[in-house]
Amino acid sequence: MLIAPFVDSWMDELCARTRDLAAGQRLHLLIDGAFVPGLHRSIHPDRKIMLFASLPGCSEEALDLSSFLMPFDPEDASARRILQRCSGWPMVSVIRTHEDLGQLAARITAWTVVEADGQRFHLRFADTRRIPAIVQALDPGQRAQLLGPATSWACVARSGAWQEIRLDGADAEVAAFPVLDARQFAMLVEDSLIDEMQALFMRRHPGPFIPAWQGYEVLTLALQVAEKARLKEPALLDWCEFLWREGQIETPTTAADNFANWQATQVDRA
Repeated sequence: MLIAPFVDSWMDELCARTRDLAAGQRLHLLIDGAFVPGLHRSIHPDRKIMLFASLPGCSEEALDLSSFLMPFDPEDASARRILQRCSGWPMVSVIRTHEDLGQLAARITAWTVVEADGQRFHLRFADTRRIPAIVQALDPGQRAQLLGPATSWACVARSGAWQEIRLDGADAEVAAFPVLDARQFAMLVEDSLIDEMQALFMRRHPGPFIPAWQGYEVLTLALQVAEKARLKEPALLDWCEFLWREGQIETPTTAADNFANWQATQVDRA
């Protein structure tokens, strides 16, 4: 698992959102299928839109990893069972909008692949760890292209609880060829840095590991300490790996103490 298990009240809170809808509004679930491959197979084709389906050469294997949209109906027991399988993974968000499923899918699908610095890459907008940074990085016009008249985008955060992002809601044409500038791309790269670092450490070591959502907090503290100490590569990565492998919940004080101990070992080795 990459985030904390969903809190006990998460489904009740999702259902409560349906009671707060204004006239004409609806809730659409955005699911990142990469974390539970093939999850979409449990959903009737008429109840979902696969966002990778329009990509050139999309295979059945690719569809099993595709993000998808589906309407949320609190009375649909099968949908509840499917969503329960997502606990612990950064893959569930819900968008409140006046648009129907097809209209929203057309908007979001256009952003599946974007251009930055002359290269094209997959924008992981369904990964709930990335959503806040994506919303922040896009300018108002781009947000309108991506989400149109949507007024809220809520996702299950690293804590396992709902996090809501309020949106202005604006009509805009579907993006033709989305492009991010250098500043926007840098923001998204920085946002994913800790997750990429932790994934590297998990590949290097056999485990057991500290839970990923706690490891994220540890590495956040490690980078704060490294910044104060003006630590540079490769020492920066070595320090972060050291603290992460300790496998303990850290505070700013304990992280600073561990940094002093780590520095002492580096001097001894030298």
